[in-house]
Amino acid sequence: DYNSPRLLKHPKVESKQVIPFPAFLETVEKKDLEANSEVSLEDLFVIMYTSGTTGVPKGVMLKHKAFVSCIGSALLFFDHYGIPFTKSDSMLSYLPLAHIFAQQGDALLYSVGASVAFSQGDVKVLLDDLNAAEPTIFIGVPRVFARFEQRIEETLSSSSFLKKLIFNFAYKRQLENVKNVAPMSGFWDNLVFSKVKAKIMPKVRLMVTGSAPLSAKTNDFLKVMFNCPLVQGFGMTETVGGLVCSAPNQSVSGSCGGPLPGVLVKLVDVPEMNYLSTNEQPQGEVFLKGDCVTHGYYKNEKATAESIFEGGWLATGDIGQWNDKSDHGSLAIIDRKKNLFKLAQGEYVSPETLEQEYAKAGLVSQIWVYGNSLESCLLAVVVPDVQGASKWAKERGKSEISGDLSAIAMEKEFKNDVIRELEGIRKENGFKRYEAIVDCIFETHVNDLGQGFTVENELMTPTFKFKRPQLSKKYKAELELLYANMKQ
Repeated sequence: DYNSPRLLKHPKVESKQVIPFPAFLETVEKKDLEANSEVSLEDLFVIMYTSGTTGVPKGVMLKHKAFVSCIGSALLFFDHYGIPFTKSDSMLSYLPLAHIFAQQGDALLYSVGASVAFSQGDVKVLLDDLNAAEPTIFIGVPRVFARFEQRIEETLSSSSFLKKLIFNFAYKRQLENVKNVAPMSGFWDNLVFSKVKAKIMPKVRLMVTGSAPLSAKTNDFLKVMFNCPLVQGFGMTETVGGLVCSAPNQSVSGSCGGPLPGVLVKLVDVPEMNYLSTNEQPQGEVFLKGDCVTHGYYKNEKATAESIFEGGWLATGDIGQWNDKSDHGSLAIIDRKKNLFKLAQGEYVSPETLEQEYAKAGLVSQIWVYGNSLESCLLAVVVPDVQGASKWAKERGKSEISGDLSAIAMEKEFKNDVIRELEGIRKENGFKRYEAIVDCIFETHVNDLGQGFTVENELMTPTFKFKRPQLSKKYKAELELLYANMKQ
């Protein structure tokens, strides 16, 4: 509402640094607002570059047809499940607009005349931005959702015994409803969880996660906290973002649901990894087809030939599985073909799956998992959690180093406790023995957010994905030395 008192009294509006959009339109000549009749659906809309997690970014060519198809298909999907996007909705746009997921989310809101608030561009004040925007729709990536979970749990850990008791009792009962895809208990929500929601996103009615798989545990946790659907989408830059999505209030956590209207999905055998359509639950590399799929990479015929096959099918590099009837035959992403590596005993490791869970350790801020085909175990580079490490030092009578992350990381006891935490998470998640982290090195040069892997040092993409070739280049020699020392 451009005439709302809250907007009109905003300092930047009162000082005319910002003007309402209708006022801006009055300054534009009418002829400049007319649609360009020379543009067709087959014309190029944008060249969007991939994030470059596995190498050099590629320029994805997307037609107007692809973008229109993707947005229209998503709107039909949410309408079908009784969650239509309307002009009364609002969203906080904080993901980089150079990433397709951000553009897809913004376009969904624009297409129905809804409001989009833009963040201040500093993730340290993301909570302030959320409080100001009060979004009804929240779109995020797994790292952001995992941080929500971690901070809520940290707050709980410092609460009184009675509050913990009530919280855990209520959570156990609400979690049963989530796992059974049953209605939430209004009693427990009003008594406990509505207070959590009120501090973060009091008006949110739908959350969407994408860009990478979100663990079922985190998905379930946040569904309880916010008492609204948290759907998981699957897609790529090459598909204008998500084109497969879990069904609100129907799909179990951990699955990607099914294809959106107008989208085809098939699984193609990957024999060398034993992902086969003949398995008890069919598995294979996910191939996609539809109007929203790219027609090629800009000036890169080799990459186009390797990814786009006869009939317009796009090879995603992700390993999928068709679930059984307990989840309506939905699609789950279970591995990543391109980022897998094999250990000496022949076992394949999916580092992204491990990193997502291991990063939840209390003493860990970030973790990058490393291994190769000449070794039988895994190592890691760990960025210690600044607050967790400081607390650790004080609790062990080492207050003199509690403000020095480098000094804490040099303590043998600290490394032992980090490894112990990681092992606890391995067992909790049912990871195999060969997926254990047996040793690690620490990265203690961190930014104001306590991050050692950042966009600025080119170890992460703008959407918080690790740039694995760059990480390997920086830390490989030190990690290989760890392997050598283990053999002495």
